Amino acid sequence: MSYLLIGCSALLSWVGAASILFFLFAAAGGANTGGALAAFAVAGGVCSFVWRGVKPPAGPEPVFRWHWLVAAAFGLALALAAATAWADMAAAPHGDWDAWSIWNVRARMLAGGAWRNAVSPEFRNHPDYPMLTSSFIASLWALVGSNTTLIPRLTSAMFFGATPLALAAGIGLLRGRAMGWIAGVVLLATAGFVSEAPVQYADIPLSGFMLLAVAWLALDEPVPAGVFASLAAWTKNEGVAFCVVFLAAGFLWRKRLALIAGAAPGLAFVAIFKLLIAAPTSGSVSPDLARLADPSRHLQVASAFAQGIWAMGLDWRHPALVVIALAAVLRFRPHEGAAPAGIATMALAVIDYLVYVTTRDDAAWLLSTSLNRILVQLTPAGLFTAFLLIRPVDEVAPVEAASTPETPAARKQGARGGRKAMQS
Repeated sequence: MSYLLIGCSALLSWVGAASILFFLFAAAGGANTGGALAAFAVAGGVCSFVWRGVKPPAGPEPVFRWHWLVAAAFGLALALAAATAWADMAAAPHGDWDAWSIWNVRARMLAGGAWRNAVSPEFRNHPDYPMLTSSFIASLWALVGSNTTLIPRLTSAMFFGATPLALAAGIGLLRGRAMGWIAGVVLLATAGFVSEAPVQYADIPLSGFMLLAVAWLALDEPVPAGVFASLAAWTKNEGVAFCVVFLAAGFLWRKRLALIAGAAPGLAFVAIFKLLIAAPTSGSVSPDLARLADPSRHLQVASAFAQGIWAMGLDWRHPALVVIALAAVLRFRPHEGAAPAGIATMALAVIDYLVYVTTRDDAAWLLSTSLNRILVQLTPAGLFTAFLLIRPVDEVAPVEAASTPETPAARKQGARGGRKAMQS
């Protein structure tokens, strides 16, 4: 499990670092194959240096008899979900609305050397949005010399596969392999999460970075936790809010300086991008604080959240029902890492809720067009927190230790003892 988590973390941190570096190279006129290769090489060197010194705990040895069966179920679920998502991507290779109107079109601008257009006020679709996925896709397009739709599809598939693997690995290290694979299966059984994979938006990448941030903090590794929090900020505006609340939760918990040190380089770049490079977007969700006192608005938003959460699953297979059933059977024994993970995730959910309550836009329209993506962002970290609260299955249904096999010498000694007993 430790190698699986390291692998997922190294891959996604390399993607984030390469994205930042290629944006800088593109701004300097290097939006070409050489710039892409340089970004990949430098990012690879930095990541190999960082991850070589990170050694998470090995995790408890599996004692649940059927842990291999749960692992097989996870593998089957991942294969089926990936095949379904890939088929949907093949049917709509350009993704959904925001993919070709925001994320991928900005990638085309970067790859074509017109990086200023991607952050210009003339670009009407949120020029201040962070550009992790756009810049990474642009770097691959610059590398191959073609704006093939295969690149954004592969990028979406990579994040979609890495997120449940990282969830399984993180829970596996903290609560045992069986619980890790179960958590991964529950995420892959979340219809709302799986259905988001083909659209080529930035919400699943954001959910992966948020998950890795809370997982590494729970593993008492604050530096990589800070790194992934800052990469979340470079992925979407919601990631900026998450980074703030996550750093606040971690700051109150432990190892404050290490957490800030991990987040500082990425946050500094995001701050420069937001304040000095990208044109600000006229606030489409500017707050009207007077609506905080409007009970009808709270009822409208709370009802939409409840309906949206229920729509994330499929009836009795809903992930919330599965988690509740597990908690009823296994009972609760919280891990200490659940506190900062839960605080950060719930704080972001509250911020999202308040944005909907106070928006000056048509709240019904905003909820119908964005709430499902907000819930996708929160789901992996939310499941991670939930599984940290539940007692591991290994503690409930342990397997008796197998008896030590007899050696030939032991068998001979036993035979001699038997003969002596008969003679006496």
